[in-house]
Amino acid sequence: MLEQEGTGRIRVQWELADAGLRVSLRDDGPGALAADALTMHRLADRVASLGGELSLDAVPGWGTHIFVELPLTAQEPPSVDALRGLNPRELQVLGRGAVLKASRLPASPP
Repeated sequence: MLEQEGTGRIRVQWELADAGLRVSLRDDGPGALAADALTMHRLADRVASLGGELSLDAVPGWGTHIFVELPLTAQEPPSVDALRGLNPRELQVLGRGAVLKASRLPASPP
């Protein structure tokens, strides 16, 4: 919302409801924020990774409203076999990242 020129005020409201957190953000800007903007994709990805939902309503000349609902209940832990769904290239990248991380760790005392 702050990336839009002409935004003077942002109102943030949140409430706990049932087993979730509802967050509402409204601005008084130009209403030009698009759902396909990079910042909105990033926010949507973060919300989705938590099992939540995001909606955007931008009205030219009236402002933007972003609504986020996040569950506060415990999510199922990832499957023990989570790596089985990765393709060979993804496994290669993970392996190299692990080697790089291990090479940067301080040496263990004798």
